[in-house]
Amino acid sequence: MSCEQLYLKAAECGNVSVLHWFTRRLIDLRRFERAEQIIEGHCLDGFLLGELSAALGLAGHYKEAERLARRAYEVSGNRNGQRSLAHHLLTLGMRHSAARIYSWAADTGDPVAARWLTAYHEARGDRIAAERLAHTALTEYGSPSAALALAQLRVTAGASDDAERLCRRIAGHGHTDVLVAFARERSDHRDHATAMCFYSAAAAAKHPKALEWMSWHSEGQGHHQRAEGLAHAAVAAGNSHALHGLAQLRFFNGDIHDAERLNRAAALAGSVSAREWLIRRGFQP
Repeated sequence: MSCEQLYLKAAECGNVSVLHWFTRRLIDLRRFERAEQIIEGHCLDGFLLGELSAALGLAGHYKEAERLARRAYEVSGNRNGQRSLAHHLLTLGMRHSAARIYSWAADTGDPVAARWLTAYHEARGDRIAAERLAHTALTEYGSPSAALALAQLRVTAGASDDAERLCRRIAGHGHTDVLVAFARERSDHRDHATAMCFYSAAAAAKHPKALEWMSWHSEGQGHHQRAEGLAHAAVAAGNSHALHGLAQLRFFNGDIHDAERLNRAAALAGSVSAREWLIRRGFQP
């Protein structure tokens, strides 16, 4: 009895894990056709098909890799094969072929594919196709990543009005938390224009942390009344810390009276930090 027959026999007796190992060994040995036969013949999961697709792509068998990537997705929704193949094509400079793979993947709701394709079309000057892809990913598949990437590209290109419109659309579909998370990420990378765009859209949709950030930003710009209004809006949205944060800015700028007044309002709104600040400085909360 051959080694393969032993593994098949073990699988028939219920030990399917050894067949998974053996199939992966066949893939490592580039016995791709036999590996596929075993996967299909024994109804093994789509993850193995994805691994086989990736291996075929790395070996240069692109048509077979694409076929199996599609099959893996049909069987189990596994995207490893298609993503690996597209990435490998990109490393070889085969952008047109990679775009074809990503196009199919985007049509099945893959957010990674939609994001890449959106940037691809935008770079080629096809703004309509880029926006259509981002809109489809957002409205049909619930993924804002392509629209976020497009908004960032538009900010960089100086098309701030377009970027703001895209961000309002993202916020309108309930992704304000994502806007704030990406705003922080862009701010960490000193991309303040994009961060401002994201925060502004989230604040317009009454996101409590975005309102707090916009309050600090307005204070830094010297718009003190607007800063207070935004801080109060943040408190109303459930962020009691916003007024305390603004009070701290006023305190460090030497305005003790305003700091006390704002901290009192923050303490009344439930801010423990504001209450502790008042007590430390001898004020009655």
